[in-house]
Amino acid sequence: MSVDQIRQCATSVRSALEQLSPGERSIGLQQFPKGACGDASMLLAAALHDKGLGKFCYVCGLTRKDGSGESHAWLSGEGLIIDITADQFNDGMPPVFVEAESDWHGGWEDIVENSADYREWHGQGLYELARVHYLIKSRI
Repeated sequence: MSVDQIRQCATSVRSALEQLSPGERSIGLQQFPKGACGDASMLLAAALHDKGLGKFCYVCGLTRKDGSGESHAWLSGEGLIIDITADQFNDGMPPVFVEAESDWHGGWEDIVENSADYREWHGQGLYELARVHYLIKSRI
């Protein structure tokens, strides 16, 4: 595992998600990257796992410390913060963020962490993620 490999995978997943047509996207990805952080993070975690780049944690900040009432999800693991949708907030974050530390990510509170790979989750809608995962696998 190297940071460069993780960054390359994250960049490839981001690009593959951007290239999906609206009909190929799950409901949670319709306005990618806006409002797509949860689904995108789980798909990224699956891709990273598939490539043998590690097992990552799904991190969700339920509120911003600035009181804006927004939430956001990203991945953490291997000593890194990995985020392919932070740019949805127009705060100057890049489309793909892979770094050891982030003041911006530190600006979230009420943090919830869970397994990141959607294949370890249960519930409705996961078949949609499996379908999208299948579509992007050949593009990454």
